Amino acid sequence: MREKFKVDIVLNNAGAFRGKKIYPKGNITDEMLKAIDEFGNYAIRFKLKGKYLKPILERSASEYGEGGLLHASGLKYKIVLAKTTQKIENKKVTRKGERVEEVKVFINGKWINIEDEKTYSIASNAFIVEHEGDGYFWFKKYGSDFQNTFATFYSIMAETIEDKKILSPKDKDGRLEIL
Repeated sequence: MREKFKVDIVLNNAGAFRGKKIYPKGNITDEMLKAIDEFGNYAIRFKLKGKYLKPILERSASEYGEGGLLHASGLKYKIVLAKTTQKIENKKVTRKGERVEEVKVFINGKWINIEDEKTYSIASNAFIVEHEGDGYFWFKKYGSDFQNTFATFYSIMAETIEDKKILSPKDKDGRLEIL
């Protein structure tokens, strides 16, 4: 998605992807892809200042083990489970989380520290961006330049598979480290 939408970061909640299966080696069918993207979520492009990324990732860290944990591309960070979790009430942070450390973004081939006042381009799904799903109110409240791509995850996966022909899982790359 980063390449397709030319964004710095992609963030999606774990619950956006379904299927809960290990598919056998071989052809990938429309039925498999539709089972993975059962909601038909649209991809949304937008911009967000770096200072909002850490609280968003703290929200994600507080959801570890639940569907709200974010899957990220273009970000690298650590979650320390023994530290304080963020608490939210009525779309306000009532307890600041301390679980997220060493947040970096992949820019021009290098991992660099997130800058609070820098604006990053992001792609995510309509559920968390437009509907504040899983408690992610920051996107709608602080984001700008929203653009609905009208591309579903299903269509993005199908296009990627069609272009690449053969998919091989990548080795763990250390983008998310749970301690």
